[in-house]
Amino acid sequence: MWRNRKIFLIAIVAVLLLLSIILCFSSCKNEDKKSAQKIHIPQVLEEGDLVLRRGNSLLSGLIAQYFPEGRGMSHVGIIIFEKGSPYVVHSISGRLEKTDGIRIDPLDKFLREAHEAEYHFISPLFEIDRAILGQRVRHYLAENTPFDHSFDLEDDNQLYCSELIRSIYLQSGAEDIFHYGEVAGIKLIDLASFFDGRYWRILK
Repeated sequence: MWRNRKIFLIAIVAVLLLLSIILCFSSCKNEDKKSAQKIHIPQVLEEGDLVLRRGNSLLSGLIAQYFPEGRGMSHVGIIIFEKGSPYVVHSISGRLEKTDGIRIDPLDKFLREAHEAEYHFISPLFEIDRAILGQRVRHYLAENTPFDHSFDLEDDNQLYCSELIRSIYLQSGAEDIFHYGEVAGIKLIDLASFFDGRYWRILK
């Protein structure tokens, strides 16, 4: 009986070890895929331009489906430059990642997190004060502004990703040119806003 139990335990340990190796290999493969992924950044990129991406989560897929005119995008961030290098300031829920709210990532890292390299660079066709814009971006960053889980567009103490962009642009002289949708009585910013050719252009 002890012999059978010992064989059983050895088998369990072997299976767990095999699963660990498979998971490790899968993780390494995904990281290699991200590393090998070609990143295209427009030659002309200014502070205040936007970058949209499609995420890899189930929620990202649902967002893309709900906003069909948003070209499959589910997330948006704003470009700033630090010591000459481009970074993306954006807001993500702590329910999806360890850190809740606003954060800053190197541009290439942000792009490598895109699902199958699906991303777009967007620049405004209307006038904005980019100096004020840069100040507002850094203000929210310094405040560690949390993610807006209530999706309240009237309160900028908490901001979800596209709400962050809207708030910064409105404070930088833009008119409210954003498109809106409604879910369960909650007014949301439609990511199709950023593909309205009257106000934005896609950077190649």
